[in-house]
Amino acid sequence: MTEREADVKYDLLVKGGQVLDPGQGLDGKLDIAVADGKISQIAEGIPAEDAARVIEVRGAGRHVVPGLIDLHTHVAHGATTEGVGMGCCHPDSISSDLTALGQSFHSLLECMAKFMAIGYTLADVVKMTTASPAKVLGLQDQIGAIAVGRDADLTILDLIEGDFTFTDTTGQAFRGGYGLVPVHTVRAGESHSPGWGTHPWGWLPESA
Repeated sequence: MTEREADVKYDLLVKGGQVLDPGQGLDGKLDIAVADGKISQIAEGIPAEDAARVIEVRGAGRHVVPGLIDLHTHVAHGATTEGVGMGCCHPDSISSDLTALGQSFHSLLECMAKFMAIGYTLADVVKMTTASPAKVLGLQDQIGAIAVGRDADLTILDLIEGDFTFTDTTGQAFRGGYGLVPVHTVRAGESHSPGWGTHPWGWLPESA
């Protein structure tokens, strides 16, 4: 064993990202250290030399959130409008089964962007795809959170401003100001890069 190997405390360090986990009350620039597939430390300024591998999270709009959970639900644009659909009720979770009359869906991230287009915040849609569905499944102590001792399941994504068009379950087109793009997925401490995306041009929703 080399001196460098002896000094390494963590297998992976996700460094410098805007960590967003509404369920745990996290929203700030933090580092996440991983050992044996588990989150070992969440703090500012964890030294890069303490880890065998480092993912540097750079760039405006780039966030580190818990691993996303895709549950089944339905929604229509305007469903939270008084007198229409759910009235004053709001969904606890959202999923990629958000289709227009059987049209193939594109991604969970695009569904999250649809909800942002009708007024939800990024923190809202992250909670609706992490902590909330974990609670529905009765697994809130195991998944859907960035916490010491949990499996290191993380999503690194970019929040992109733009002018995008969406279609809801009734076939109604509407526009939104944000798209979401995956950058990395960490599953049990192992890093995975996303594929090209579900559109010919990649992951972003269709431009308006």
